[in-house]
Amino acid sequence: MGGSSGQNERADPEKRKGRILILDDEYDILSLLRESLVFYGFEVDAFSDPDYAVNSFLKTPTNYDLVLMDFRLNGMDGKTVYRRFKEFDTAFKVCILTALDFDITEFRKFCPSFEEKFLVKKPVKISSLVQTLNLLLE
Repeated sequence: MGGSSGQNERADPEKRKGRILILDDEYDILSLLRESLVFYGFEVDAFSDPDYAVNSFLKTPTNYDLVLMDFRLNGMDGKTVYRRFKEFDTAFKVCILTALDFDITEFRKFCPSFEEKFLVKKPVKISSLVQTLNLLLE
């Protein structure tokens, strides 16, 4: 899946909360996240291919307020993807969504700027995810 914006699906433009790039290689999860976040007022571009997502981000990084990405992806290691996003701007917000056991201390060896508040464990309720994203975007 390439980039797709849910701007036309947004019921209330007053609810705009931020523009998010979502990266997840599981189409069902990607679709659910995109539709749910659009419903909650976010503008969303959704990608299933890590290279395509990173390249799209690097072309227009100012289009996004946050990247929400799965950690286990086909074709590219999660650490590599995270670092590629952060290479452009170390202050940019990348939130990791994962069902894996995640050792933050180990991850920080490769990505020292990672903060625990940017980790969301699957399964997650959409309402909890929205709360977390709103806090991260403040």
